[in-house]
Amino acid sequence: MLNRLLHNLKHRSNVTLRQWSYQCEYIFAQRSRRAQQLLTFYHRVWGETGFKELLRSYRTQFQPPIQGLMLSAVGALAFDWDNERIQLNKFELCQSDMDFIDRAERALVCEVCSQWSRTVCYCASNTDDRIWEPYVTRDNYTIWKREEKPSLYAYKIYVHYDDVSADDFLNVQTDIEYRKQWDSTAVKLEVIECDTMPNSNSHLIYWEMQWPRFFANRDYVYCRRILTDKEHNAILIYNQSTKHPKYPEDPQKVRVNEYWSYMVIKPYKTFQEPGIHYVLTYFDDPGLAIPARVKSWVTQSQMPDFLNRLYEATKEYARNRSQSKTKQISSHFKMSTSECRTNDEDRGSRLDSGGGGGPRVPKIEPIQVGK
Repeated sequence: MLNRLLHNLKHRSNVTLRQWSYQCEYIFAQRSRRAQQLLTFYHRVWGETGFKELLRSYRTQFQPPIQGLMLSAVGALAFDWDNERIQLNKFELCQSDMDFIDRAERALVCEVCSQWSRTVCYCASNTDDRIWEPYVTRDNYTIWKREEKPSLYAYKIYVHYDDVSADDFLNVQTDIEYRKQWDSTAVKLEVIECDTMPNSNSHLIYWEMQWPRFFANRDYVYCRRILTDKEHNAILIYNQSTKHPKYPEDPQKVRVNEYWSYMVIKPYKTFQEPGIHYVLTYFDDPGLAIPARVKSWVTQSQMPDFLNRLYEATKEYARNRSQSKTKQISSHFKMSTSECRTNDEDRGSRLDSGGGGGPRVPKIEPIQVGK
């Protein structure tokens, strides 16, 4: 009797174990097939290069936090403004855009731009082999692009508004707190610190940008410097990516380590009167090969939406200012020309209108907007 009982228990245990193993094999096969389908799908969407970059980004998320601990150990180090400050010779790039604005309304439109039904043409401003190509056009703005690196493009945007002043537009560009109100993609935006050099008009900024679903957010650490060209009646803004020991890379985000942009804001008449032109030129490397369809969607859909929200935010800013609800920001951006040159010429700046055989560059003067 006892032997029979033991035999039955042993037999049933073997059957149970066999059924359990079959179940595990079934689940494993289902998960393997699902994983293979996902890998095939992502490979088809991203391509071979993009797929490898995607896998690499996932691996970094599961690395041990030793790198973050090491970086935090040097967090007490100060930012090196002397080496990282945007030098004045960077603003030489703005010269061609100022010339373009001066002739935009009277310049001839080339055959290519005519086919795009454009009223302005940047083709005549090309000074090297990297040609700006027409990309998107609307009623009051035009976008060009040119390849900076394989499959990575810089974009140039020309916009004009008849009912927005340069003074208000500058304030909207520089008011960090206000931007967080109207720009829903700004997950985090803050001034890390200001330049210690008097009247430098330079700031260090951290910015986290929300990306669409299935993409990690991008974040930036960059320097911003603001100057004015009194001779050409224009305001110049330059941004450039940098690093800060207190803001190391976060494995949950993708740090954009290569980013630059420069903007020329030029009023029709004065900074306080309605009517402006502005040209924004920018480039960033998102750290991952973005599918062509996503790039097209961002530039042709999201960019116009952002420009429209920026315009509406400037109009709202002007209304609040007229009711004394908005603080003037631009009055803080004052610069002594002699002080500026004393601090920057020693670092190789060519901002001088005479001699040296260098290119013609703007003469920097104190900013007077907001007065």
